[in-house]
Amino acid sequence: MMPLLGPGAWAGSPCFVLLNTAWDDGAHFIATWAAWRADAQRPQRLVYVAITPTAAREAWRTALPHSASADLAAQLVAACPPASPDLHVLQFEGGAVTVHLAVGTPKHWLPQLQLSANALLLPAREEAEHSRLFSACARLSAPGAVALTPDTAAARQGLQTAGFIIDRSTRGLLRAQRPQAHEPGYRPLPPAPRGRRPAEPSGAAVVIGAGLAGAAAAQALARQGLQVTVLEQAPEPAQRASGNVAGLFHSVVHAQDGAHALLLRAAALYAATHYPGLMSAGARGEVQGLLRGMLDDEASPTPPAQGPKVEALQALLKRLGLPPEHVQAVGAETASALAGTALPISAWHCVQAGWMNPPSVVQAWLTTPGVTLQTQAPVQALRRGSAEHTWQAVDVQGAVLAEAPILVVASAQDSARLLAPWSDAGAWPLENTRGQVTHIPPAQAAAWQAPRPRLPVASGAYALSLPEDLGGGLLCGATKQWDDADPTVRAEDHHHNLGQLQPLLGWTAPPEADWANLAALGGRVGWRLAATDRLPVVGAIASTALAGMRQLEQPRHVPRVEGLYVCTAFGARGLTVAPLMGEVLAAWVTGRPMPLPSRVLDAIDPARFIARAQRQGV
Repeated sequence: MMPLLGPGAWAGSPCFVLLNTAWDDGAHFIATWAAWRADAQRPQRLVYVAITPTAAREAWRTALPHSASADLAAQLVAACPPASPDLHVLQFEGGAVTVHLAVGTPKHWLPQLQLSANALLLPAREEAEHSRLFSACARLSAPGAVALTPDTAAARQGLQTAGFIIDRSTRGLLRAQRPQAHEPGYRPLPPAPRGRRPAEPSGAAVVIGAGLAGAAAAQALARQGLQVTVLEQAPEPAQRASGNVAGLFHSVVHAQDGAHALLLRAAALYAATHYPGLMSAGARGEVQGLLRGMLDDEASPTPPAQGPKVEALQALLKRLGLPPEHVQAVGAETASALAGTALPISAWHCVQAGWMNPPSVVQAWLTTPGVTLQTQAPVQALRRGSAEHTWQAVDVQGAVLAEAPILVVASAQDSARLLAPWSDAGAWPLENTRGQVTHIPPAQAAAWQAPRPRLPVASGAYALSLPEDLGGGLLCGATKQWDDADPTVRAEDHHHNLGQLQPLLGWTAPPEADWANLAALGGRVGWRLAATDRLPVVGAIASTALAGMRQLEQPRHVPRVEGLYVCTAFGARGLTVAPLMGEVLAAWVTGRPMPLPSRVLDAIDPARFIARAQRQGV
């Protein structure tokens, strides 16, 4: 195990970031965590970023201590993620201690990480890898960062070439340091891309919108130490699309494993660890998995015909490196056993998935210390503040509702309007769709003999058995209608939702389910904002002052409007992406290590539309 740097290494640091290119089954992290706990002068936050070829609970259990740090080891073993090739975020001590565990190789992950490390542990590598390794690590190091690595000629040369000054060698271990700007030997590294730089340090932020997006952003910023004011135009939070009685969260499987699949998998992995803690604070839901069907025309109702299909899907999971702890491909028979009711479909069994009640999620987030909610506060416009480097949210009379150096717009359909005077938001390819859900009350579900699956079932449509405290019965839906502003719960939309249950559950509403019955069903209408590429819009707002700028074909190089951010366009994936998008937004503001790889950040970046236009020569 690499030695500890010692408590003195983090003295005076509010957040200490350590990068370890070899995880060693968590032994060094446990020792670092124990040292952090024991130090009265410890930083408020410890972020431990590590790269590992795999993650195995039993290997961790065997390698970790069974003495003074046994309680810490037990917590880490319990938090062991599935060994999918992702950047996993594990949180301890109420979020004060965080592990970012990248499953894969340093060659793959070092270019994808975004962080500024105070310390780097670089275990022995093949000599041919040293120059690439140290160059990549230098990009990820803060001025004054300390690096430890076995003392070899290749390591000395690699560190010096990367701009580190050799300090000393003790017991075969080389210690080097990247000089501060005022110290001899300092060589500035290329600055971070313009679109990835943090905001100036600030103690306050304003978030506009108290739905899933705004509440997620507010709680994440507050947990980083900011005082956050949330402005909501309605009398209560979660009054728009976030007001449905329940919704699902889960990942997806795509053969190409592109940005969309990578984002939703990372989001579902984080949500599955985040929501249980939120449930202890009063949120309602279940994290027990769900079934996501694959409705193919060639699927036969007989198990033999479905066998090869499931085998092909299992081969796809193996090729993508997705372990059964995260997702499994199952035939109709197994899916039916899991659901507790006969299903006509093969399915992905999404293990790290489930359902949540959005209003209770929002409420739990808004009770985070440091968050203040102000309702009946409709924001008409944004303007520069009276103090330098601040933003104001003003009402229709021009009165200031709130002011802070950081302003986050998370108000769904109003987001583009508020941001348009300051950015390209007026040209964002967004669409707003109407959705109606249907609630079959318990008595009606029993009379119709409607199935009540133990796990949620989804495939385009979804069916979810509600607990009694949320109304019981069956929730299903939802419609998707463009250019439809009708807020009325419509019988014809109930009819559509019930019709979707036949291919999903193999159940057809009986003839007596006439229009009068349908009109008596429960339901709710909401509108979902999405970008046409089906990815959220999260991050620092792009500047439109681009004359003479180069490298604009990549979102990360597009300059930004200081202090202005957005968190919106979650579409139908709000419960899946909201927890992680809040963390991404907070990391963007504060400069903490990003919980997503750079290629996925580019995909959700608000500047992607400018970059896309540049690439297309528009």
